[in-house]
Amino acid sequence: MPSMHPNRAKWEAIVWLLAFALIYGTAFFFDGHEAIDALFVSQETYNLDEIFTALTIAGGLGLIYSVLRIKDMHREIQLRVTAEKHVDWIACHDPLTELPNRRLLEVALLKLLTLSHTQRSAIFSLDLDGFKKVNDLLGHEHGDQVLKVVAKRLCSMFPEDNVYRLGGDEFVVVVERKGNQDLSALGKRMVVAISKPIAINGATVEIGASIGFARIPEDSAFPAEAIQYSDCAMYAAKKIGRNIVKAFVPEMQEELIKKIQMEADL
Repeated sequence: MPSMHPNRAKWEAIVWLLAFALIYGTAFFFDGHEAIDALFVSQETYNLDEIFTALTIAGGLGLIYSVLRIKDMHREIQLRVTAEKHVDWIACHDPLTELPNRRLLEVALLKLLTLSHTQRSAIFSLDLDGFKKVNDLLGHEHGDQVLKVVAKRLCSMFPEDNVYRLGGDEFVVVVERKGNQDLSALGKRMVVAISKPIAINGATVEIGASIGFARIPEDSAFPAEAIQYSDCAMYAAKKIGRNIVKAFVPEMQEELIKKIQMEADL
């Protein structure tokens, strides 16, 4: 969808005013009104004065119409620009939680790639425990409310970092590491925050979270690869039980590959 400049209507008005000023100045310099009156008198048989009066009235009405049309064009352009921004926002965000989606995560990973030599980061992959039971027993509306609450809790923990929803009950948090940060302890704090009871329409819901994380650049200097590793760690945590936090180790990837091969053979 092509974009239109929002100030186009203003520029058209300015051009019109400049043209009017130029015509007025020319008429004033050459005594235009007196010359026109003399012409009307000399050509009275052609009713030029009546024709000129009609043209003047039509011109005035045309001016009023032009001003109204310029205002309408300005309003239409503003609405179009707002709609284009809204479409762009929808393409890059999850409409339910209003978190950035996978598309913006890919952009963030490319940015991390350029900073991986100077900035240490960590990627947390998070999957909710017990969320399917909420959907099955209470319905998807309650499940949606749970996702919104989880999103708010994660954003309150990481106001300066990036929290993403990839779909379903899967979230990703990209954290800039400062000093000798204990990532396992940070993951456990995430579990504690998410596991607090959630009250929805008179019902109390309790969920948990399985979390895996990978470090940049220690586990991988490539963010796209690091997020695969954090996913491996998350699957390993989920296999152990509820509310588990696991750091990535290479054996996890090897085990996951073996499992995929076994399932493919079946």
